Amino acid sequence: MKNPLNQKEILQQLSKEFDQEYWKRGQEYYREGLVKEVKQNKTNITALCKGNSLYRMNIDLPKKQMTCSCPCDFNCKHLAALLSWLKNNTPFSILDLDKELEQCSKEELKRRLKLLLEQHPDSYKYFQKPKEEETDQLIKKFWIPSEYTSSFFNEFDHLTDRIFTEQNFELAKKFLKRLIDMYDHDPDSSELDDALCTFLREIPKRLKHTKSQRQELRQVIEDYPFDDFL
Repeated sequence: MKNPLNQKEILQQLSKEFDQEYWKRGQEYYREGLVKEVKQNKTNITALCKGNSLYRMNIDLPKKQMTCSCPCDFNCKHLAALLSWLKNNTPFSILDLDKELEQCSKEELKRRLKLLLEQHPDSYKYFQKPKEEETDQLIKKFWIPSEYTSSFFNEFDHLTDRIFTEQNFELAKKFLKRLIDMYDHDPDSSELDDALCTFLREIPKRLKHTKSQRQELRQVIEDYPFDDFL
């Protein structure tokens, strides 16, 4: 951010919006090392926190809003843990990474990428050029995990990015139907609820579509509590 002091003030303000008991539990979660993968991209901070499941959190600094994928409809202990983490640590900066990569030569980037893929071969799919038939197969394979881990969220993000990169409305519709199908099988899952809301929130921002196509998407979710997003 351009003004780190302002960010500090916002985080301090958000820290005051917790029930005392939840704030105390959040500090315990932080001390137990349950906050993971804290990243900042411009004005948003995201992270994971291990509780009864693995939950995704987001802090929108300009709007001074916090969200967590857990079932709570109030400021939870996971968000309290994240704010406690931020009070004592600096999140990984996507902007700093962009700057560092821009300074690397083509050969240096290739060397780093090769080393990364040798250590994490499962990540190779993230570097392949998207193909419609491959994305379609990934959508068909995407399903409710036995346990929510970072792999589930990474796969969701990967699919979302591929769909928007391809600007393929039919794939977006298929993925939305898949998420709704998953939601039907596990309607109490806060993780699926969060995934659906996240995908629907991104559609108006990242997918070019007509009014009639938007109506098609609305028809997919017309019997579900997500119609505010489209």
